[in-house]
Parts: sequence; C-alpha cells; structure tokens
Amino acid sequence: MSYITEYYVNEDKRTVVCVIQSSAFDAIDYLEKGTDIAIHPRAKGTIQKCMMPNKFVGIAKCAPEDTWDEHTGRMIAFDRAKFKYDKAFILASDNFIYLQNRYMLMMNQRFDKFIQNAADYHYDRQSQIDELIDPSNN
Repeated sequence: MSYITEYYVNEDKRTVVCVIQSSAFDAIDYLEKGTDIAIHPRAKGTIQKCMMPNKFVGIAKCAPEDTWDEHTGRMIAFDRAKFKYDKAFILASDNFIYLQNRYMLMMNQRFDKFIQNAADYHYDRQSQIDELIDPSNN
C-alpha cells in the first residue's frame, strides 16, 4: 500500500480529520505484485475500472461531554478513513479479478476456436490428399 496519511487537528473545534491519499493504484499494484497477472494495456477501460478513488477522509469529533484527546481522535479518524479505503480496495480487487477471469474465458474460447479450425482444416486437407493419392476410394 502506497497511500499517504495526513492529519488535520483543530483543538478549538475538537476535531481530527484524517486524509488517506495517493491510493488510486493500490489495488492494482497489490494484486499484480509477485504474480504474472497484469492488466493488458490495450484493454479499454480496464484500468479505470480497477482504480480506487485517490482520497479518503475520516473525521472524529469530540462530544462536548467527553475529554479531548488528540491521540484517540487520530485513531478514530484514521479508522474511519481506512474503512472507506478498505471498501474501495475490495471493490477494485473484485473488478480486477472479474476482468481477469473474463479475459481468460475469452482467450480459452479463442483457443478452442483455433483448435477446431485447425482440426477442420487438417481433416479437409487429408481428404483432399487421400483423393489425389487414390481417386478410386470415392
């Protein structure tokens, strides 16, 4: 994960904001890392479907009756931003896997068609050769 986390603390308003950013390619990078799986560069729209939003925000507000604690506010704000990040990561990963499976199915179908065409060609060609060798067989 290559995201950057920034915090904005406002003691007067008793709030902490956590911003997770630079995360658009995290799901793609994570799934491609250490495997031979990659998004085909000519696959139109695939990268956009597998990208995550680039920014997630979590806000923690201290209630008037509670005691202000910046550390706790940072933890709560981060947890809220990270929850949004994780949901987006799962969605992007699901899209990536779905598209990879779809491409594999299309490749298998094309390969099956090639095999069938090759078999048909060789059968027809063999029939032509047999006819040339021994025309009386017909």
